[in-house]
Amino acid sequence: MWGIKNNMKINKLYSDNFNKDGYIIIKNFLSEKINNSFRNALIYNYKTNLDKKINKKNISEIITKYELENNWDKLYYAFKKFSNSSQFKIVSKKLKKFIKLNFKKKNRLINNALGLAIKKSNRTSYNWHQEKPYYKNISTLHFQFPIMHSCTRKNGTMSVLTGSHKLGFIKKIKSNQLHKKSVYSYIPTNINVITKKFSEKFINMKLGDLVMFDENVIHKSNINRTNKIRFVGIIRHQLLGDLR
Repeated sequence: MWGIKNNMKINKLYSDNFNKDGYIIIKNFLSEKINNSFRNALIYNYKTNLDKKINKKNISEIITKYELENNWDKLYYAFKKFSNSSQFKIVSKKLKKFIKLNFKKKNRLINNALGLAIKKSNRTSYNWHQEKPYYKNISTLHFQFPIMHSCTRKNGTMSVLTGSHKLGFIKKIKSNQLHKKSVYSYIPTNINVITKKFSEKFINMKLGDLVMFDENVIHKSNINRTNKIRFVGIIRHQLLGDLR
């Protein structure tokens, strides 16, 4: 089934770490076959929607040029198209079973997205935030995984404040946006106090790995110091209730 690993059951150590830290990295959740499928779909999407001769060698260079020349509407159009790729739906279907098996919760897909970290740009990066302010009225679970390249500290992988989900939903926040074409970050007003209380952990992942994180764990994007764009797939599910 599209190369998703068959071992869907997480052990007690994983479960305990998720409850303690607010996240876990699941190694080799996606196989080489599904990784290649995402890579090919990503390249085809940008090649088609930007009308450029794009391949795996020049994709970072071309998208970075669009970004630095402020061609953001064209990039956003390609972003939305890729977010609707069938590959996301296939992985989401497996995640639905994964959540049922490990958390005994009914759940459904909310949305998919593509995260990008581009050198010399922080337009699409998020400062410290929780996911909860974006989904105030529902309970959610979030997943992220690398596409094309591994996620490392050097290329701007996200980081989390370990255990910060235990603070619960932080309602006192300030909205931060660089300009009208940038993402919104809902930053806790006392973030300077929080960062001193909880240790920062960088989420390093190889192709095939997947991170699952709690809606209340505080996390952020980081600066990409390489010439290759960090692409990540993002999937969000709503938790609907206990299985009977």
